[in-house]
Amino acid sequence: MTETVTCHSGVRYGERPIAFQYAGERLQVAEVERAWREPSGLLFMASTPDGRRFRLAYCEQTDHWTVQPIRKKEPLTMNHVSKFISHRVNRVPPSGIRRFFDIAATMDDVI
Repeated sequence: MTETVTCHSGVRYGERPIAFQYAGERLQVAEVERAWREPSGLLFMASTPDGRRFRLAYCEQTDHWTVQPIRKKEPLTMNHVSKFISHRVNRVPPSGIRRFFDIAATMDDVI
């Protein structure tokens, strides 16, 4: 699907995206997290002021943009991990180090 992307163009076209249209909504680019070139053209990883992230790709041969949302990965929690641990291991009484990791798993920004 061809999307509308507004860019800053200095020496070359599409140096830095400023805003873009996605799902009928005009979104501003808060930050270009990454920019690179592939044989097909320019690519950008951009975030919006509300924290959503998008991959913006400009194809030089066809002269059009594509916009793809990037889904947030869910943080890995002990609930997710316990699904992969056997029931036998889960029944082992907690040792000191296991208690430490159980407590650490409940804290934000730890491990």
